[in-house]
Amino acid sequence: MSEVKDKAVRTIFRGGTILFVGVILSKLFGLMFRVLVGRTLGAAEYGVITVMMSAFSFMTTFGHMGIHDGVQRYVAYYRGEGNNAKMRGTARSGYLMILIPALIVSVSVFILSPWISTDLLDEPRLLWPLRMAAIALPFWGIAKVSLGITNGFEKMQYKVYVKKLWVNASEVLLAFILIYLGYSYIGAAFAYAFGFLTASFLGVYYAYKLEPEIFSSNLNAEYDVPELWQHSWPLFAAGIFGLITGHIDTFMLQYFEGAESVGLYQAAYPFAVLLLASHSIFNSIFLSRASFITSKSRDELGSIFKVVVNWMTIITLPVFLLLMVYPQGALILFGSEFLEVENVLRVLLIGFLLQAVIGPAKKVYQAVDMTKIITMLSITLAIANLGLNLILIPLYGVMGAAIASTGAFTLIFVIKTAFIYKIIGVQPFKTSALKAIFSSGSTIFLIYALSNLIFQTTPYWFIIIGFIIFAVLYPLIFISIGGLTEEDLIIIEEIEDKFSIDLTHIKKLV
Repeated sequence: MSEVKDKAVRTIFRGGTILFVGVILSKLFGLMFRVLVGRTLGAAEYGVITVMMSAFSFMTTFGHMGIHDGVQRYVAYYRGEGNNAKMRGTARSGYLMILIPALIVSVSVFILSPWISTDLLDEPRLLWPLRMAAIALPFWGIAKVSLGITNGFEKMQYKVYVKKLWVNASEVLLAFILIYLGYSYIGAAFAYAFGFLTASFLGVYYAYKLEPEIFSSNLNAEYDVPELWQHSWPLFAAGIFGLITGHIDTFMLQYFEGAESVGLYQAAYPFAVLLLASHSIFNSIFLSRASFITSKSRDELGSIFKVVVNWMTIITLPVFLLLMVYPQGALILFGSEFLEVENVLRVLLIGFLLQAVIGPAKKVYQAVDMTKIITMLSITLAIANLGLNLILIPLYGVMGAAIASTGAFTLIFVIKTAFIYKIIGVQPFKTSALKAIFSSGSTIFLIYALSNLIFQTTPYWFIIIGFIIFAVLYPLIFISIGGLTEEDLIIIEEIEDKFSIDLTHIKKLV
């Protein structure tokens, strides 16, 4: 393996290891927030909060316009070139460029919230949740630019501290207190907005700590706002259509079925989103490293991409299979009234699995500065999802929304795979992915057979036992049939160094 590739894989894994802890805790806190609201307030008021969360995603797309992603790309790029003046100019431009549209969107939503909540969505309880989200919007934009700077320096721990830990942990703690004090869904809405608002102060602090020169008026900077905007606007356009894909099902369920159906659907949805954990772990650090490499040469980009996709597949499969076989073991956390959506969860899992494993493709397009492809893909995905939702939700309700999302994800998976092959000349999957499928499939079959042997009706808590068994058997089978390759030795050695454990026997097997 070349020195460039070796260093890239090690850097991505180090950053991924830091993000792994953060993502797991983030998903745990995020799930705790949803379960807390769903169990204590019921499906209808939980539906109100999830509509607020979807609305906030819409606000962030229109208010932030993809500028933070452009900041990360060019900070990493100019750092690779050693051009500190342009790097400082990119960071400073990012703060100003994101603040202006964020304030416009924030004020507009705050003023229009009575019409949006009552006339458009027929849910008066949304009034103050929408206003709280609008107030938090500009502050969250500042935080995202700050994290774009720290990500550009490949210091992923700051993203973990701010986005993965502070935002999610603070909303759970505050929601628990406010709901306990009797503030109901208003307390939950305030807790959700509070984490995003206060994250701005932490983000600026870490950006200043890492690179104080960005904030120094004594140092000159080279500003290239058109360049940053040229990179960011396709991401903004892609984000708009991405919203249709990610949240139109929620709004259309609200429109056709009401808040209770939204609440039921959003009990299944966060478990399917767990499959994107590997996506969250590797994507940010992969973009910074890919941009850094691209500033010098594209030669190693394809092989590094395949290594990342392979590890994302290995990590994602166990969660996918356990939830497919035991969906009720997860849904019972929300309460027995949510168990009826077990098949909805299964359908969503298929779509999110495809979305997870092909996720790094987007970062390749950004690294090679071909963000218009992202826009085109997002438009295609949005049109497919919108059309399917319009047809299927009136016919099948909550299940129709799940089928629509999975159908759209399947289409875009095929298109992304074709574009990656055209741009960097590789198909994303290594042959070891087939061994991961065999190993994980064999493991879940053994767990399922064991549960049927012991229990007449498998108890909900068995999913915990199944996860433990999976964690032991899956890697043993995978390693024993030669699932790891020479390229994976780098990551194994990083695990040894990071956690001070001896993996000599595994390395010999490889």
